Amino acid sequence: MFLARKRFKTYKRKQSFDRFTKKYLRLTSKRYYDYNSLQKAHLKADVFIVGSDQVWNSDHINGRDHANYLAFVNGGKKISYAASFGMDHIREGYEEMVREHLSSFDAITVRESHAISILRDIGLEGTQVVDPTMLHGRTWWEKYCKDAPAEDYLLVYDFGQSDMIKKVALRIAHERGLKIYSINDFTTHHYADMNINDAGPLEFISLIRGAKYFVSNSFHGTIFSMIFEIPFLVIKRTQGDVNSRMESLLQMVGLEDRLLGDMSDLERIEKVDYVKVKEIIGHNASQSSNYFLSLLK
Repeated sequence: MFLARKRFKTYKRKQSFDRFTKKYLRLTSKRYYDYNSLQKAHLKADVFIVGSDQVWNSDHINGRDHANYLAFVNGGKKISYAASFGMDHIREGYEEMVREHLSSFDAITVRESHAISILRDIGLEGTQVVDPTMLHGRTWWEKYCKDAPAEDYLLVYDFGQSDMIKKVALRIAHERGLKIYSINDFTTHHYADMNINDAGPLEFISLIRGAKYFVSNSFHGTIFSMIFEIPFLVIKRTQGDVNSRMESLLQMVGLEDRLLGDMSDLERIEKVDYVKVKEIIGHNASQSSNYFLSLLK
């Protein structure tokens, strides 16, 4: 019953994602639903690529799935782009499995600095690159944005029910005279003036672009707030060891102070120098793109 209610709540959002997939993604007609079907397919290609996000997070089933380590590949180059372990270690008992699979890769590129340390701990080397969403700048992404709401608003994207996100959002919205909008996965946030339950990828980036302020615990939400030069704050997540990827991202652009652990951290926040941030992102994106293209030759 709980699963049925959960699916009902997310049905409209799934429809938005399905429309996006149909319009923008070029997919094969043949689909593979498990590792065994990939093994039996004997796929042939010059290059096989895996990535990105938390594809190797061994706390979740995807990080323990042999398919995500391209173990079904018997010919062709194997590389990763911006693959993420999602945390700063491999779950105990899975180190050897990960080492064995990744040792057969022709090149490993990862998203976070912590991932480089993880690879070295199992005797492998990798190269840090930016998340694929950062390979394009503001002008490119704005081509896909929809019109923003007319009123000024602070946007919240909260994976759970973070009490600190609520407190920070209410305080900043009050100080700046903003409405509070919330993009929701499963949970309605009753403190928000508007709850948005059907946002797909385009609605997601459009709402961030139109916001006057963004408060979240979302990795990609943070990236798009930087791309669109929106003032933002990131609230540390307390469930699971998942803050390492956010720490790595903010360290790259020199904005570590925007990752908050408690309300007192608000007092040390400085204004974002987006000229500097844009320069850093652009430099890293160019290096990442050039390196990735070199791997395809």
